[in-house]
Amino acid sequence: MTWFERAARSPAGMAAVAAVLAAATHACGPPGGDEAAHLYLTAFWREHGWLAWDNLWYSGRYALVNYSLAYHPLAALAGPVAVTAASAGLAAWGFAVLVRRRWPLAGPWPAAAFALLTPLAVVAGTYPFTLGLAFALVALVAAGAGRPWAGLAAAGAAMAASPLALVFLLLAAAAAVAARPARAHTRAGAITAAGLGALVVAQLVSMRAFPAPSARYPFDPKDAAAIAVFCAAGLAMTWRAPAARDLRAFFGVYAAATAGSLVVPTGVGGNMVRVTLVAGLPLMLVAASFAGRRLLPAAAVACAAALVWQLIPAWTGGRAAEEARAPNAAFWAPVEAYWSAHGDPAHRAHVVATADNWEAWHVARRGIPLTRGWFRQDDFPVNDTLYDDPLAAGAYLTWLRDVAAKYVFLPDDPRDYTGQREARLLATGALPEVARLPGWTVYAVPGAAPIATPTPAARVVRVTSAHVVVRVSRAGTYRLRMRYSPYLVAGPGTCVSPREPWGVDLRVDAPGTVDVAFDPTPRRVWDVLRGRHTACPPRL
Repeated sequence: MTWFERAARSPAGMAAVAAVLAAATHACGPPGGDEAAHLYLTAFWREHGWLAWDNLWYSGRYALVNYSLAYHPLAALAGPVAVTAASAGLAAWGFAVLVRRRWPLAGPWPAAAFALLTPLAVVAGTYPFTLGLAFALVALVAAGAGRPWAGLAAAGAAMAASPLALVFLLLAAAAAVAARPARAHTRAGAITAAGLGALVVAQLVSMRAFPAPSARYPFDPKDAAAIAVFCAAGLAMTWRAPAARDLRAFFGVYAAATAGSLVVPTGVGGNMVRVTLVAGLPLMLVAASFAGRRLLPAAAVACAAALVWQLIPAWTGGRAAEEARAPNAAFWAPVEAYWSAHGDPAHRAHVVATADNWEAWHVARRGIPLTRGWFRQDDFPVNDTLYDDPLAAGAYLTWLRDVAAKYVFLPDDPRDYTGQREARLLATGALPEVARLPGWTVYAVPGAAPIATPTPAARVVRVTSAHVVVRVSRAGTYRLRMRYSPYLVAGPGTCVSPREPWGVDLRVDAPGTVDVAFDPTPRRVWDVLRGRHTACPPRL
């Protein structure tokens, strides 16, 4: 028996392998696909703590809350490489223990495949999800060992790291109950069910307190088709195996949840594919261990397909990251210099999205407010025009004015799919070109609207993550082109209210300088939970 075979039979050995590979990939490999976002959010936490609002992305958005409360503080305190290594190691340990306890006939190879492929999540840059997945797997291990309280503590940690990981944990729990209904009637089962229910309620309360009702994540039909094939293969291989009831039920629950996410747009959406990208081959190997001799050729094909499915995004993403200039700070220096010379705090910059949204780090960290950022769910509904294909010139110009963009920066570098549509439109002369910079073309927005109107009575003089400072020359009601939150306040003699279809109305009773700040006091949170948003009282 080789050293690797011995390690493959040891959960601790698999944890060590995964941790070392993840650390090496993070420290020495190309930047992860979501690296830009996590650099920014980690720096954001260092500066602001758990501030739940950021004016520098998406014309204002809820930050950290309902995405990850745990990862970025840990990355700031311990370093991202250490957190990534620990996450990968813990996840590999949890998966190895699960396989050994529930499906011992599968042997060591599913756990080995999981440990060897876990670093692919580092290439994708899904660090909070990997941390959440690790805690979710620990929760399943604890629940299977009859330790419901430890399992619930791990489930709570999974939710804090990544609510998406909690979603997949709930799918696994539902599959376990569907496979063995008697579990729900035990004391441990009742404690687990009640605890998971409490976590779901807590997450729903958080989403109501800090709502994004129109947020959705696009679901590529090709991903949905791949999940359907994955689940069908798993069901076929485990259909007649009593020992695989849990796994068979998971394939069924996963398929049903995917169908629901495809039909009903949600913030989860295309993220349903994460299971196949993280554990596609390992789960296929477990399922293949239950396939009869007649299905072995099909099982081999399914395992090979699952491996290719996991490797292709990492391969293409890693190659693209190595070739792109956007991860390098020097590439952005011309944009920063041009904005410093020609921009102003009364407007935003619109950067045509690079492939991995590096503008969300390099531009926003300089305090330049952006029309977009990294969290695609926040594109909706304000930025949904960018998803039109083809993108119409009139709709594009209207959108740029609505979000107070003054200049459009087009990178000569790989772009995301919405950026490719913008580039095609800009090539037709839809906007006047005003500058050619190294690696960039700059376009002006004709009739650019400022953040605060009407002018000159109102002018934004400063924008930070937590504040929008407006100078007004007379009393009145002013339009602010920023997202509304019921926690926005502006001090005595003012009132902030939502504007339809989007934006903020700022009413002031006297001229002066007004600081529109984010202030979620317990009283305001309670009012939002009860649906009692404060409206501006009528003028006397």
